[in-house]
Amino acid sequence: MVATASNKVLEIDPASLQMVNEFPTGNGPDGIGISSDDSKLYVTNTKDGTISVIHRANKSFKLIKTGGKPELVHYNHNHSLLFVSNFLENKIHILDTGTDNIIHEITGLNGPEEAVLSPQEDQLYVVNFNLSRVYVYDANTYQRLPDEYPTGNKPIGIVILSNRKAYVTNYGDNSVGIIQLR
Repeated sequence: MVATASNKVLEIDPASLQMVNEFPTGNGPDGIGISSDDSKLYVTNTKDGTISVIHRANKSFKLIKTGGKPELVHYNHNHSLLFVSNFLENKIHILDTGTDNIIHEITGLNGPEEAVLSPQEDQLYVVNFNLSRVYVYDANTYQRLPDEYPTGNKPIGIVILSNRKAYVTNYGDNSVGIIQLR
């Protein structure tokens, strides 16, 4: 759980719902991801334009400077890659959890909110808040594909289902849209 006001991540025991650990972050923590072996946390810090890489065993951490406003974190099935939206930089950062380096950036976006893989992990769907569009990318080459989907006003979230449907939450008109994917 992210504690934005105190710049911490709190570890909560799921059975008792009690806090069992806390980890310091950068300023304005928002999104969180975890490595495949659960040894590292990745926390976006919206107020200082960084991503904290926190080692859970000893609470040591380093900061990856991204600039802008890194926000939401999604990952592939084995957590080897994280897809981090950066709203103000208009980018998706692709972070390798083995090396803790950004290995690629998708640019040419306008207010990206989420970047989510398809269930087959062959396509990456990116929500563009300012354009009210979802762009589609090849998940291996990160090249933009011709498919593009209109959404409601100011979309912020997307869920991709295996039956080729996507559900998009739209902040601007308080709605959920259903997209039939090609």
